[in-house]
Formats: sequence, C-alpha cells, structure tokens
Amino acid sequence: VEGQGLLTGANDRQNPEFDFLEISPNPFQESISIGLNFEKEGDYEVTLLDATGKTLAVVLKGRNQLGSLAASFDGRHLPQGVYFIRVKGQRQIGYAKLIKG
Repeated sequence: VEGQGLLTGANDRQNPEFDFLEISPNPFQESISIGLNFEKEGDYEVTLLDATGKTLAVVLKGRNQLGSLAASFDGRHLPQGVYFIRVKGQRQIGYAKLIKG
C-alpha cells in the first residue's frame, strides 16, 4: 500500500519525528521510491530488511533537516518476497511493508 507505514516510539502519534509520505510502487519489480517528512532535526537511518528482520542494505543514513526527503532503492537483485523499510530516528522507529512481485 503506497504511503502507509507503522510508527513506534515515544509519543509517536502526538509528537512524531517523521512520517512516511510515499513508498511506491508497492508491489515493486525494480526500484522503489521512499518519501519521508521530518518534523524534527536529528540523525536517521533508512534500512531495507528481509522478512526475518535481517538488514539487507542501508538505503540512507545521516543527519536530516526539517522537511521532505526522497530516496530510491534499486531492488532488481532481490528475489520475490516480503521486505520491510525501517526508518530509525532519535526516539522513533517506523516500518513499512514492501512486496517484490
């Protein structure tokens, strides 16, 4: 489902560090686009996980500015299956489910 993710962490709904804006296409064949909106400045990491939770790739890592951030990931080398995008902020972790068709 495009643009949906699960956020966890302290006060995640009242005072979020970030929100998922877009994850598309989903299901994907080749590459995916990831859009995030940061409400607070801080360090972050965006990783791709397999269905068991194993880290397959670090998509982005660094210090964000306030506002939107867009990234893409080339998933052509991945076999068909279920994957997750994990976004870690200072106090919050978000997950979004991806399907490679």
